[in-house]
Amino acid sequence: MANRKYGLKAAGYKELKKYMSGKKLTRKEAILAKCYDCCGGYVDGRFDCECENCPLYDYMPYRGKRPKGD
Repeated sequence: MANRKYGLKAAGYKELKKYMSGKKLTRKEAILAKCYDCCGGYVDGRFDCECENCPLYDYMPYRGKRPKGD
């Protein structure tokens, strides 16, 4: 479900895990879980997804964060 280097500590991991176990999420938790899921568990690192046409983009936890060297 997650990349060991980045995914386990990324925003949305525990929320997605909570959802997968059948528990209810708050609106914020649901947004974090969806971003985590959509970004593939942040397997490449915790960076901006750059999907500006996504309705949740304004709430993306790593919005504006770029990989080092960019």
